[in-house]
Amino acid sequence: MPARSGNGLAMRCGMFTEALARLGATEVIVVGGQDTVLDEGEIEGVSARVVSTAGRLDTRLRLISQIENGYERAEALRALGRPSSTAVLSAPVIKDVAEWVAQKQWSGIVVSRSYLTPLLNVLRPIADRVPLLVDLDDDDALMLRERAAIARSSNNSQKAAVLEAEADCYEKVIQSCSGHVVTFCSSSEATSFQLKRRLQLSNVVSIPNGIEVPEKARVSAERHTLLFVGNLAYQPNVDGISWFVSHVWQRVRERFPDVELVVAGSNPSSRLAELCHANEVTLESDPVSISPHYTRARAVVIPLRTGAGTRIKLLEAGAHNVPVISTSKGAEGLDVLPDKHFYCCDYDPEEMLSACTECLSSPVEAMQKAEELHAMVCRNYGRSDVIGTITELVQSIIKPTLKQ
Repeated sequence: MPARSGNGLAMRCGMFTEALARLGATEVIVVGGQDTVLDEGEIEGVSARVVSTAGRLDTRLRLISQIENGYERAEALRALGRPSSTAVLSAPVIKDVAEWVAQKQWSGIVVSRSYLTPLLNVLRPIADRVPLLVDLDDDDALMLRERAAIARSSNNSQKAAVLEAEADCYEKVIQSCSGHVVTFCSSSEATSFQLKRRLQLSNVVSIPNGIEVPEKARVSAERHTLLFVGNLAYQPNVDGISWFVSHVWQRVRERFPDVELVVAGSNPSSRLAELCHANEVTLESDPVSISPHYTRARAVVIPLRTGAGTRIKLLEAGAHNVPVISTSKGAEGLDVLPDKHFYCCDYDPEEMLSACTECLSSPVEAMQKAEELHAMVCRNYGRSDVIGTITELVQSIIKPTLKQ
């Protein structure tokens, strides 16, 4: 659901929605969520429709998900040619979307994320008349192959086979619609380069993620509080914070007995909740606002080893003037410099411990890095500036219905 805050996807959708609304009346179709509600007055000129997927998942993908043998499941996914995330696009759901879209004349259509590109099959008659733009945001296939490599290194070849099949399916759905798409967008130059190289896409442009910067920058927190923020149903986030809690956290506590760790995010699993409880970690599930947590944090930790696109939570920490401790993967795709903007370490317990120790022991130095990061975020990733860039892009490819 488009939003100004929350998870990265919602925030990115919010920027695109506001950009479209600057050009003319905008309507948003949200696929999924029977209880989802959109405050339609939040963005002027925008109305919304929610297409429920409750009890309406694609039968084929639902059956494939029940195949226990990983090799057989991977083979079935490749035969179907759609990743499991597209299960929300069952025939009844697609029919609802198609009927709603057919009711009006459009100047252009924007689709957010690759897992919704199968919708373009029913939008192709419209594509002959109006331009289509697809915001891929991340390189989902690359992320899945990284996870597959980790699974193979852990001797879990069946899980690796499924992840590799999912990656192939993501690439297939993108390539199948590429002839009907005027422009693809990604969140970084590195992601655009990879998509162009692997999928032979010539029409990919980079639109960075943007962040709203608080009017008043925070000062250093007095308490030793480390903060992890993220969508806790997103596997790279779960993998990263679980590793940190299991392999680094207790050693940080040995050096700083008064240190606290707060994990804040949506949809945590019971397994993650149990891990946090067992290690005396505060879990803030589905916080209404994340800003108070940034205000109280001495530093933000980003212990990622897989992922794609850009790390919007690093930008969010920078916007709030909070020092960051991150793996290189956690800062990938951003215009940041290790040691200047954040404490950088490899995905290694000793290096992460050393970075945490240095940050907590040197508050003056930590705030210097935070201020450098804050200035860079304001300069390169301001939300209003990014919305302006999106508006210019859309205006160049779509003839808008201008406001009177």
